[in-house]
Amino acid sequence: MTNLPWVDSANSIKDKVQRVFHEQTPLTTHYDFAGGNQPIYIGETIPGTATSVSLWRIQKRTYSDNKLVKIEWSDGDARFNQIFDNRAALSYS
Repeated sequence: MTNLPWVDSANSIKDKVQRVFHEQTPLTTHYDFAGGNQPIYIGETIPGTATSVSLWRIQKRTYSDNKLVKIEWSDGDARFNQIFDNRAALSYS
């Protein structure tokens, strides 16, 4: 298959989306309290993105005695490449 210069690859499109996120786009934030008072999972993306699309960055928060003690990112980074619906099954570090 020939690469057409005007057709972006999926990775190229995701890289462009990453730059837009970091530059100036206001983000939509979703919180999952997992049955408690403190948010356990926090996801951010551009407004209008479905929770089933892999354009989210997700953090997991750990609390001890109602105090935040740890923040971890899905796959160990803050890239916008996760599906918010999958937050509980992801790896965090």
